[in-house]
Amino acid sequence: MNITGIHVFKGISEKSYSEHILMIQTISAMEWKKNGPIHLYTTNKDLEFFKKIGIDVFYDYINTNVLEESDNIYWKHFGAATKMKVLNSIQEFPVAFIDNDLIYRDKLDESILNYDITYLHDEGRFWRNYPKLELLGKRKGYNFPDIPELDTCNPINVGFFIINNKELKEKYCKLAMDYMSGNKCNSSFVKWADKKLRTFWKPLFVEQRLLSAVVDNGTYTRNQLFPYTYYGDTCNWESKTGERLTGSDVYKREKFTWYHMWGEKVSYEKPEFQSLKVMVFYQLTSSLFSTGDQKAINLTYNIINCVKENDPSFYNLI
Repeated sequence: MNITGIHVFKGISEKSYSEHILMIQTISAMEWKKNGPIHLYTTNKDLEFFKKIGIDVFYDYINTNVLEESDNIYWKHFGAATKMKVLNSIQEFPVAFIDNDLIYRDKLDESILNYDITYLHDEGRFWRNYPKLELLGKRKGYNFPDIPELDTCNPINVGFFIINNKELKEKYCKLAMDYMSGNKCNSSFVKWADKKLRTFWKPLFVEQRLLSAVVDNGTYTRNQLFPYTYYGDTCNWESKTGERLTGSDVYKREKFTWYHMWGEKVSYEKPEFQSLKVMVFYQLTSSLFSTGDQKAINLTYNIINCVKENDPSFYNLI
């Protein structure tokens, strides 16, 4: 069974490149080869950087046409949803979308071909990340789709998902592209959410909540690989039997065949997480060196050199 895996990257700012994510992206690409070819969709500018550090050699195919196509999407708000523009262009299925900061280590079972969509896990529709629709920023004249499941579904975490139904893809992408098109409007002000979170509501809606609602609203079949629902407000998990567990409880109970850096990368900006940032950096460099793959080793040295140029003292690399 061969399933094409896809990484998507579109730099939104000068700080778009993270040394940690670049290394995770490399490991992710190498691990996916167990399941099929790995493709990269990016922009011309980003591809120049990827070639400079040597990450391009890990891909079986690289496309810059899709993300270079002109559109009416306000990327400052929807940078997290670039994969949806790429998904809109896909015509052959099944296809897997893998976040650049996610590593999936397992070889997939052929039974996933029996489902229209497969994903790692869903999320609880907690109010902080998934508020009422009327709070979400939208362009003038736009009406949210009349899908009752928007208020009942558990959003699908799209860090890793496999689409295996063209009709589902077409229906979802039409709605997703419509919401993003020309949508520069800020979400409504509320005292309990800062501006960054209110902006984040928009890609969370279009990527995760809308996708799950479309699946539930249709006759589509779904398959969840990791049998827990994540609640971001408490950082806890819930089993399918309703048992609430902490992250450490789940780690003790389950064998993890995947790794998702997720929100941890944001915490690296805070002083109290600097030691963790350094520790993970050394863990990732060690992982790449230990592969024995000369391309991976060269890439690691290139990333180290980039870090030394930008901040020569931070990691004490010498």
